[in-house]
Amino acid sequence: MTKEEKLLAHILDPLRSYLPRINETHIREAYEFAKEAHKDQIRESGDSYISHPLSVALLLTDYKADEDTIIAAILHDTV
Repeated sequence: MTKEEKLLAHILDPLRSYLPRINETHIREAYEFAKEAHKDQIRESGDSYISHPLSVALLLTDYKADEDTIIAAILHDTV
């Protein structure tokens, strides 16, 4: 499991607890789309660029953000 896949799992775990009807497929599709959009981008730290949007989404789970907000966080740098 990659670092990014672990981050995604850390996002999904709390979502399952406070959003029992979450559509994980939508979250995973957003992740796959963003991962593809950022595939050739590397952060100065050497991490893949997708780590930033995933970190934002993880942070938003602390605020119990809804599914659409989490998806927007994952996709926010793909525009």
